[in-house]
Amino acid sequence: MSAAPQAMPKKAGTKKRKRPRIYVEVREVIDVKTGRRCRGMLAMEDVQRHAMRERGFKIGQRVALDVHPEREYSQWKQSHRLGTLLVEHVEGFEGLDAHKAIKKVQLAAGIECDTVHIDARPVVTAILRAAESVLGVAAAKMLAAVLPEIATIPVNEPRSLSFDEMGADVYTRVFGALCRYVGETYFPQLDADAINDLIQVMPMEAAA
Repeated sequence: MSAAPQAMPKKAGTKKRKRPRIYVEVREVIDVKTGRRCRGMLAMEDVQRHAMRERGFKIGQRVALDVHPEREYSQWKQSHRLGTLLVEHVEGFEGLDAHKAIKKVQLAAGIECDTVHIDARPVVTAILRAAESVLGVAAAKMLAAVLPEIATIPVNEPRSLSFDEMGADVYTRVFGALCRYVGETYFPQLDADAINDLIQVMPMEAAA
């Protein structure tokens, strides 16, 4: 079995987390306001429409777009199906959407993650306050002599699997590692190929 992609270290600092992109399809539509035929960008799946509602887009609102042609839409469907499988059939994933389910697996397995060093001061402060409240002033002072020397804390951060940011070859390798982990951890009777076969026959409405 091939090893999962290794985490790569990053310099200390905080990284601004990007929101997942919303994928749309360019369609010929009729503008209900003017009756004219025009080209419009429509969110075609429930998850994309939900993302638009979640961000507060309103009918008639003007928005700024940075548009990129989508690559490997079939791969996006494949990844979304795997996330949906976890949400619908694995304890601990209920309440998540498919995207967050994949991120949870990435973190748990260390697949395609970066190691980011975050500022330890807020964590140290919280620990010292809790120690003083629970253990008393003396114990808090003992911890205070050691903990402030910790400047940063390494944490794993899953990389984006967005298919306009990752090459098809890399995605294929990463998706194989995800399927192996899901099979070994949550469906021990199934190997990676069986997991892939299973999600391929999921109803389209369940994966959309």
